[in-house]
Amino acid sequence: MDQCQNCTSASKQKNSFWENFKIKFHTFIFVLKFIPNWRVFWRFVKGYIRVNVFKKEQIRFVEIFVTLACNGRCPFCSNGKFTEQLGSLPLEKYLSLIDECAELNVPVICLIGGEPLLYPHLNKLIERINFHGISSMLATNGYLLTEEKTKELAKCGLTNVTISLHSMDEAAHNAIIGLPDAYGHVFKAKEYCEKYGISFQLACVAGHRDFTDGTFEKQIKFAEENKIRLSINPLIPTGYATAQKENLLTFEDVKRLNEASIHSDYVSTHLTNNFFGFGCPAGNAYLGINATGEIFPCFFIPISLGSVNQITLKEAWQKACQSPLFKRRHKMCYAGVSREFICNYMDPIFNFPHVPIPIEAHPLYNQSTPGLPDLKIDDVEKAAQNASSQN
Repeated sequence: MDQCQNCTSASKQKNSFWENFKIKFHTFIFVLKFIPNWRVFWRFVKGYIRVNVFKKEQIRFVEIFVTLACNGRCPFCSNGKFTEQLGSLPLEKYLSLIDECAELNVPVICLIGGEPLLYPHLNKLIERINFHGISSMLATNGYLLTEEKTKELAKCGLTNVTISLHSMDEAAHNAIIGLPDAYGHVFKAKEYCEKYGISFQLACVAGHRDFTDGTFEKQIKFAEENKIRLSINPLIPTGYATAQKENLLTFEDVKRLNEASIHSDYVSTHLTNNFFGFGCPAGNAYLGINATGEIFPCFFIPISLGSVNQITLKEAWQKACQSPLFKRRHKMCYAGVSREFICNYMDPIFNFPHVPIPIEAHPLYNQSTPGLPDLKIDDVEKAAQNASSQN
């Protein structure tokens, strides 16, 4: 009996090894398009060695909110609770944050919003990112990306443009974004990017309905047939989407999404594009910086690790890595899958009058750790079933 159990355990480890190898291979193929030169490539190599050889943490991806203003009105916007706020950091502060990223060997910086094309100093940020040999990305709805602007950004050194496409149905996408002919602008932007040598990627948010009405299959098919990279995030009940818990992914949805991201060279999620393989990068390999200065462990979790006016990115990163929750690298996007996380970690945040909240103010914060405790249910199937059974 013990021998059988040992054989089963060895078989699982072998399968896990090859599955992780497969994920890393597809990740390499996926990100290769976003590596414009040897300087960026060398940052990726150093990060991979640090994580896989020396077994240390490494930030792979930093997102910087350059503005909270937006011309779109997506009903599931994760920034919905922020976009009513005004203001942004001074230009010099943004530039110094990019310098900090360079010191931490961050290989990719993504400029987001709101709508980042509304930010007046975008060119200067891209030039600074390019100066440090870091890959620069722009996450936009594409509506303001004219040919002239694309040419201008390419001259500054922009590596990638990622545009939201939430439905393959033109009218549906326009309705979601809340802008006339938003769908047409996406593909005009694609032409401009190809013309001026900027890599192009689509992004979408997937809820349970997308897996039942055929939208998910259409998006995957479109990406593969047209050889367009597609980044898919599960619906997260944060921001404007706090009232959409009935549309959370089920375990079957999660399996289909994972299969697509693992086996396709054109589909990815935040769980796949990591040095360590498959898992959640929140806090350990990812940081987000809000336009008002708060540093997030995750784009979708409005918890502040501190203000850039008070602590460095390295200090915020170290704080996040102290939390058992963020150290674990869970094999799921727990913000969109785990009912335990949504009920016990996420929902209490929105009981506060303003978000984000300091991590120390969270009801579950443990002073002795210090940080947020780990999930009790870490099995993806149980977490997702638990979610679907309570919504």
